[in-house]
Amino acid sequence: MNILLNSIGQKTYLIRYFKEALNGSGKVFASNYAMYYPMTQADGYLITPKTYDDLYINTLVEFCQTNQISAIIPVSDQDLPILAKNKAKFAEHNISVVVSDLSAIEIFTDKWKTYQFLSSLGLPQPKTYIDLELAMQEIESGALKFPIVINSRWSSYEYELDTIEELNISYPRLLRKIIDNPCLCDVSQKEKIIIQEKVKGNEYNLDIFNDLKGNYITTVAKHIITKDGIEVLTAKIIDNKPFEHIVKLITDSLKPVATISIDCIVTDTGEVVVKGIKGCFGELYPFAHLAGADFPKQITEWLKGFSTSDNYFSYELNVTGNVNQPPALHFSYPEKVTKQLNILMTTVRTRTYTVQQYKKALGKHGKLYAGNDIMTAALLEADEHIITPPIYSESYIDFLLNYCREKQISVIISSADFDLPVLAKNKELFKKHGITLVVSDLHVIDTCNDKWKACQFLLSIGLPQPKTYIDLDLLKRDIQNGIMSFPLIVKPRWGWDSFGLYQVNTPEELDVLYQKSYKAFINSPFAGLSDTDKNSCIIMQEKIENEEYGLNLLNDLNGNYVTTIVRKQLSINSGIKYSSQIIDSNLFEDTAKILSSNLKYIGMMDVDCFLTPSGEVIIIDLNPRYGDQYTFAHLAGADFPKQIVEWLLGNPTSEKNITVKTGVVGIKDIQIPVRI
Repeated sequence: MNILLNSIGQKTYLIRYFKEALNGSGKVFASNYAMYYPMTQADGYLITPKTYDDLYINTLVEFCQTNQISAIIPVSDQDLPILAKNKAKFAEHNISVVVSDLSAIEIFTDKWKTYQFLSSLGLPQPKTYIDLELAMQEIESGALKFPIVINSRWSSYEYELDTIEELNISYPRLLRKIIDNPCLCDVSQKEKIIIQEKVKGNEYNLDIFNDLKGNYITTVAKHIITKDGIEVLTAKIIDNKPFEHIVKLITDSLKPVATISIDCIVTDTGEVVVKGIKGCFGELYPFAHLAGADFPKQITEWLKGFSTSDNYFSYELNVTGNVNQPPALHFSYPEKVTKQLNILMTTVRTRTYTVQQYKKALGKHGKLYAGNDIMTAALLEADEHIITPPIYSESYIDFLLNYCREKQISVIISSADFDLPVLAKNKELFKKHGITLVVSDLHVIDTCNDKWKACQFLLSIGLPQPKTYIDLDLLKRDIQNGIMSFPLIVKPRWGWDSFGLYQVNTPEELDVLYQKSYKAFINSPFAGLSDTDKNSCIIMQEKIENEEYGLNLLNDLNGNYVTTIVRKQLSINSGIKYSSQIIDSNLFEDTAKILSSNLKYIGMMDVDCFLTPSGEVIIIDLNPRYGDQYTFAHLAGADFPKQIVEWLLGNPTSEKNITVKTGVVGIKDIQIPVRI
């Protein structure tokens, strides 16, 4: 039996689970409207038209017939309605579609209908509005209080807002984002967005499993422990009894097929508020799988005509899982035995791949230790790990010194912006104890971490910069005088990815988004990097519209230039680069060498930049550390961690470690949780 996982997105784990479930008795195919890494892990794949293209269904039917696929399992909400509408057509071709009836799907995929449905069952819901004017009246009367959340009815776009000014700016911005969504063609402008009060409490997720006729079987409940933005990092499997009443009401009413996922919040008073329902495998199902459940196996058994087995619904309580941050790919390294070298990687966060790379590079030369102030999956990849005090704790440096003495560690490497200035301030102290820090000097760290100082530095060495302001009043005057124009970017002076970054298109947006960026910075760990006036913690820049590139620069341990590897950014979301191509570095070499000789950074440097049509390189970000995007260079053949280890061992530079194959395209993957 062959199956097709439709609209696979970045869910590599589902391909793995279904391959294990079939166990050689069939093939697993994957489809998506654009190429993503998980498709490369399937037995075959199809790049489909967009979901609402007229050719979509016929393309799926033809692919299934060609590859003798007998079942389609959708794994994304976006294609559930059209598949549900066409179940009969697929059945004509002897293709089963594991999807609920259209009436249920419409409730799952439309947040307004979800709200109405849950309210009709008597389940508690936040105050919810589909009429902006009514919501504004409720705010003015005090019936609706900030913070509030605005959502697209049919997509994952969501903004949390704290003021009426933010609402006035964000509502039309969200409307512009979703205006072309085919789901919304028959809906008036004023009914495309819902407005809800924000519910406070502990977050939970439920994986609910029914048979293929909609009969309830079981629920796996998860308590969400830690998140990074909207991404769940850690979750714990708990007893599902507190949620049984809600689950029974929903499943008895809708009779969903196979699996659905419910997000909910338990308030301080113990009230369970359902936030949303997903009509297929949820992103957090891997936590259930980790605890012993195997929904994919039972689905494949049913599709083969076999009966239900309790084995696939048995799972352990109190299992805690932690999700890795996605690498570009998996790697392998040669190993050889020479002198002993023990390395400590500090503040590893969720960068599992960084630990893996340095561990492989170190090989039998010594042990790799990892530290972080909370438990993460990356720690488990090291030979040994330790939970450290918080970075800004007074005991942090003494703790590291004592740990290094205890474990005979002679080198510390860090790749976290928070950590770098703290370590750089203490380089001489560590040196007195015979410990080398692969960290640039403090003035280098300070220049790179502070985007305003970085801008001034780059201008001072002759490298072009976008027009940049730190004085809001001066910016406003220049806009009025025609010296500066929209669109422009506001962002904190300290931060990474797109933290606190907003595009400003009008004068009305400027004050609101400036304050929003300011609040994000003040309430973040990045605030600890600054001892400057809090009124000077935001910068404003003209927006550069050219193609974006990333540079992985490498200096030796004395700050001498070694090489540059260049990535063309192909896919970016919220500052995170999901797809890149390695290209020739010739156009960027001069800029890289000027930067290297003037900054004299140590080891790796990650640079974001734009290339103008005239060939001018405009740098917008400097990161004096291992950057997340180095994995693309690694995929293309480079091995900077290996070269750094070689230098620490006293060996020369190896061309093999710093050479890449151009043209290589990398796409990132989302990883499954690991048990801790």
